Amino acid sequence: MYMQSLYVLGARKFVVFSIPRLGCAPGVVNSANPKPAIPWAEDVNSLLLVYNTRLPSMITNLQRDSFGSTFVPGDAYGLKQKFSEAGINTVQIPCCQVRADGMCVPDSTPCLDRTQFIFYDAIRATDVAYKAVADACFSGFITCAPLNIQQLAQKQ
Repeated sequence: MYMQSLYVLGARKFVVFSIPRLGCAPGVVNSANPKPAIPWAEDVNSLLLVYNTRLPSMITNLQRDSFGSTFVPGDAYGLKQKFSEAGINTVQIPCCQVRADGMCVPDSTPCLDRTQFIFYDAIRATDVAYKAVADACFSGFITCAPLNIQQLAQKQ
């Protein structure tokens, strides 16, 4: 496991994020067969929730087995509220016209205001979406808890 390798190299402070709701990504929704009746692929999100539900116990085991380390869980699955708080309103539509593989059509013009979109193409998030997550985890207490990154960095 990568975190154990990092631990051996001297890392002692970790933030471990859950997997986000990939079933809400336009590329996943558009490739679902049959097409979902709701604007996301709930079967994909349900599978991710199984992993995410088990993640806290995995983090507890890692911390127990890694003397002197601190592992902080980060919630990437429940980010919808963080995006709306950041003013990102367009959830299901990518910022650019996409090809069949989900990437932007070359030489096409992307949306003018990327701050309103979660997804740049059919899979990847926009910078403003990543910034909302980073801000929430750096100084907030909902996305990363019981410590935020600022507190984790100051921890001895």
